[in-house]
Amino acid sequence: MKNKILIIFTYLILFASKSTFAQPPISYGLRYTSTTFSFNPNDSLNHYIFSCSGWSEIIIDTAIHSSSNSRLWQIGNTNKPYFSDTNSVHGIMTDTLNPYPINANSWFILKGSNYLFKSAPSEIVTIIHKYNTTKGKDGGIIEISIDSGNTWKNIIEWNLSCFDSSNFYTNIDTLKTGEAAFSGNSNGWMVTQFEFTTIACTSNQQIAPLFFVRFRFISDSIPDTLSGWLIKSINIENDILDAVQTIKNSNQIVISPNPFSNQINITNAPSGTNIKVYDVVGRLIYNGKLDATHVAINTSTWEKGTYFVELLGEMGRVVRKVVK
Repeated sequence: MKNKILIIFTYLILFASKSTFAQPPISYGLRYTSTTFSFNPNDSLNHYIFSCSGWSEIIIDTAIHSSSNSRLWQIGNTNKPYFSDTNSVHGIMTDTLNPYPINANSWFILKGSNYLFKSAPSEIVTIIHKYNTTKGKDGGIIEISIDSGNTWKNIIEWNLSCFDSSNFYTNIDTLKTGEAAFSGNSNGWMVTQFEFTTIACTSNQQIAPLFFVRFRFISDSIPDTLSGWLIKSINIENDILDAVQTIKNSNQIVISPNPFSNQINITNAPSGTNIKVYDVVGRLIYNGKLDATHVAINTSTWEKGTYFVELLGEMGRVVRKVVK
C-alpha cells in the first residue's frame, strides 16, 4: 500500500512540475540546450533554458534605456531601404520606420540568471543581423556586465581565455569615441557568434544574481538617412562540452586550419586516438580513428557553421571548437 501511495505521489509531483513550468521542448544533446528569440508576433521575450543544474530564465529587456530617455529600439516589420527585404520578417531594430537619430545612445539587454551562467562553463550567443551606418561614426556595440548592470565592458576587452567569436568586430573597428563596434555596412545578413566562458572570467569575483549582455547603438551629431542596426534573432546555447577536462599535453595537438573550408587536419595526437565531430545540435558528423600522428578529414560537404571535434585516446579526452 505504501508503495502505491509513493508511486501516485511521485506521479502527481511530476505532473505538477510539467504544468507549472510549461517549458519548450528541450533536445538533450551531448553539449548543451538552447533557446532562440525570433521576435515574431508569437515569440515571448521571456524564455527558459536548461543548464547543468536546472531551468534558468533568459529575458530580453526592451524598456526605455537611453541617455535621451527615448525608445529607439523597436520590435516589428520594416520597409527601411537597407532592411527592405525584411518586411515580412520581424526583428528588433533601431526604429522600424525612421532613420536612426543623432546623438543616440540606446540599448536593450539580454538578462540571464547566474543559475545558468554559473552552472555552465560557457554560453554561446548567435545573432543574425544587418547594419547600415556611417562608418567610423555610428554603430552597434555588444557589452557584458557581471554586476547586474552597474558596470559594462565591451565584450572584446575580455581576454582570450574568456571570449571567442566569429564574424565579430575587432579593436581596430572603432568609432570616434574610441569604442569598437559594428559600423559601416554589413553587406547583407551576417551571422555573428560569440562564446563567453563565465567561469574563467568570473571565478575570483563576487557575481551578482543576474548576468547581462547589452546591445547598444550610438550615433554622432551629424544627421544621416541610414537604416541603423537590425537583429533578426538571438540564440543562446548552454555549452557543456567545455567542462570536459583537457587531456595531458593537449596543447601539442593541432587542428587546422580554423576557420576551415574543405578539409581539417589533425596532427600530433597519439596513434589510435578516436575522433568524433559533432554539429551544433549534437549530430555526429564524422567518426574515425587516428592511425598515425596525422589525419585529414574531408569537410567539403559540410554546411557553414560551428563544429566540435572530440578526441579520445590513451591520454584522455579533449574537445576543440572549429568553424567553417
